[in-house]
Amino acid sequence: MKKDTIGSVEYKARRQRSKYVGENFHNTKYQEAVWIDLTLKFRDWCLQNKYSSLYYENRQEGNGENSFVSLTDDVVSPTDNVLLFDELLYRKIVAPILPCMINSNFSQLRNAEVMIDEIIWAGKDPTAFWR
Repeated sequence: MKKDTIGSVEYKARRQRSKYVGENFHNTKYQEAVWIDLTLKFRDWCLQNKYSSLYYENRQEGNGENSFVSLTDDVVSPTDNVLLFDELLYRKIVAPILPCMINSNFSQLRNAEVMIDEIIWAGKDPTAFWR
């Protein structure tokens, strides 16, 4: 897997992710390697069977919205669209809620059991803050 460019890049990304979420990568590196291996085998199978992308209902990182995965670079095309983060709207809506969110999740935060995204967006749809 280390010789595979995609696998190598993904392995490094998983190592960074483990630092971000406070995991000890030494304890999870074999599980991560197996995960990457299976993911790349699934990708190869998809490409061999003429799939260039897929989508799924994402309940782990969202509220069941569809997440799209491009399996090749040519599936996604660049656009001239530019979105800007609306900080004033974020402060107006999230700032009053944020202290309560932090306090109610503090014990989970200390134990690294909560996704930080849940707190940052205070349960709101993040896309609502981009214009």
